[in-house]
Amino acid sequence: MGEPKETALETFQRMYDEFKDTPEFVAYAIVSDLQDAVCDSQAAHDWTDEDVAARAGKKAKRYRKFLRADQRVSVVDLVRWCHAAGLRVEITAVEC
Repeated sequence: MGEPKETALETFQRMYDEFKDTPEFVAYAIVSDLQDAVCDSQAAHDWTDEDVAARAGKKAKRYRKFLRADQRVSVVDLVRWCHAAGLRVEITAVEC
């Protein structure tokens, strides 16, 4: 009969545990968290994509590209879009 098959949740948890401390995963999490913060701030101010882009001096197309990006976003772009959404970026490194 063999061992029971791993559920999707168990697979996800195993992969999460395996990769959660890798630089790629951490970078993705940082970008994702900042994208969420930018979207939340945009919504709270009732700004359109065009409004946020104009505040950054960029086109809305570039802003939308940032919102769809994965971990391959420059620090300059992260700060640019956060500032445009009325947010200040603070980066803290802690000993692990």
